[in-house]
Amino acid sequence: MFALEAQKTLFTADQVFCCIGTTAAKTKDKEKYKSIDYGIPVTAAKLAKTNNIATFVVMSSMGADAKVLYFTTELKAKWKEIF
Repeated sequence: MFALEAQKTLFTADQVFCCIGTTAAKTKDKEKYKSIDYGIPVTAAKLAKTNNIATFVVMSSMGADAKVLYFTTELKAKWKEIF
């Protein structure tokens, strides 16, 4: 995702904190929004796991709920399904 895999060797740490995100106002295209708010953190988490980094923390938005009908909050809530 956004060439993050090319940085695999840089993922050496005890912990990773992922705080990336965008807003619906700045990123109107839903696929691009998903690739930023979901794809980048998932890719980073996989790289951390591959490199034996035991702690991966994702900072998301307040009120994220998969049952909400808004694309943006539903997407952010999907983190609960992954980890």
